[in-house]
Amino acid sequence: MTMHYRYLIIDDEKLARTGTLAKLSSMEDTITCVGQAADGEEGLRLTEELKPDIVITDMKMPVMDGGQLLSVLARRFPNIQIIVISGYRDFEYSRQAIARMESQSDMENKLQSSEEYRESLQLNHDREQLRNLICGYAKGSLQLSSRKLAFINRSSSNRLILLHSDHPLPEEDINLLLVNQGYDTRALYLSHPHVENLGFLLLFFTAHRISPSTDTACLRVIDNLKTLFLSRNEQVLFGISGEHESLSCLRDTLQESIQALNQKKIRESRDVFTYRPGAAAPSVLLWPRTDELLFRIESGMTEEANDLVTELFDWYGSLPDATLYDIKYSCFQITGQLKLILHRYIRQLQPDTVDSSIQNILDTMFSLKALEGYYRQFFSSVSQSLAPHHIYADSDIIANVATYIDRNYFRSISVEFVASLFHMNRSYLSHIFKQKQGKSFIDYLNLVRVT
Repeated sequence: MTMHYRYLIIDDEKLARTGTLAKLSSMEDTITCVGQAADGEEGLRLTEELKPDIVITDMKMPVMDGGQLLSVLARRFPNIQIIVISGYRDFEYSRQAIARMESQSDMENKLQSSEEYRESLQLNHDREQLRNLICGYAKGSLQLSSRKLAFINRSSSNRLILLHSDHPLPEEDINLLLVNQGYDTRALYLSHPHVENLGFLLLFFTAHRISPSTDTACLRVIDNLKTLFLSRNEQVLFGISGEHESLSCLRDTLQESIQALNQKKIRESRDVFTYRPGAAAPSVLLWPRTDELLFRIESGMTEEANDLVTELFDWYGSLPDATLYDIKYSCFQITGQLKLILHRYIRQLQPDTVDSSIQNILDTMFSLKALEGYYRQFFSSVSQSLAPHHIYADSDIIANVATYIDRNYFRSISVEFVASLFHMNRSYLSHIFKQKQGKSFIDYLNLVRVT
């Protein structure tokens, strides 16, 4: 599948704009000019209107110069790739303006050759295609066109190493290390498109290699990376995929790397995990206070629910053999029960969409702290959205108890448990319930269950 990109040229010199068009004319099958602007203000307007994938801009322009434009583009359009072409003598001005940008940008000088210019665009294009295949944004095989990545076309197999850190991963430092260690002709590092503490390291192998096994090759690269992260006092996890022959399987390599990292036990210090087919099913972790958590969320008791989330993750952390996979599965099961509750009040809720969204988020988290932060926010949001429904807020507390039984009869319910939910004494609840309902708590529960 060939990706097609749209670009916008911003330059106050018409001759320069014409020259850029001429340089890129041979790539019109993959890149198309959608507009031209003579100053930064017009360029910003066209960017908003045309939504190009790439902006090619000069620095010294009237009305709004390149420095101002870069700042606005970085803030408002962080996903647009930006290439700066400038013959401006005050080169430090250009460098500082680019350094302030939050999005990735490439800097080119107008005096550089057409071939270098073309190679830069092709390299960015190839890297983006590979990233899209890994993340599942694109499917199919591809043929890379940049000279720098030509070794990938000659490879016969590949493996992916997923990197996870509690800090943003230093892309420039990682790439520099790969070059210095001689890995730049057989490895490629790509940052995650949305999560700054995740990264993809692709290793490529030839059919007639004399080198050690691919397992050994992966571990050697990781050892070099560990030296870098040790110098930064950062702890990084590495998940190694299986070996695949086609680039079209890059999405599979990511899923395998995720599965590898999910096997990490919460209390173990190991930091390298390799995918093995036929991984064990997750262990079932049954937290004794799950039903109470669901009740507090449904009742809109956000503060109480937050306290229970703290207890839940403290409990997970106390389980020496629990893996990230076990905990994610357990949380997913709780979320599944919560969806049933939500469906009573939000009929347009699409469970499959919710499942997919949550799964995509969980696939980027590999620490108990991150999982706790996510679920604390998620459960709080649900609790706050249900609070206006005033569930279990009837002035008659026995009516609230009866409502709870009617909606949760399929759960393991006892007088003691329900009394604790409503902050009542067990004996008092039994007495007042029979007085108002005309039957005992147990008789009422059994009647609901059979009807």
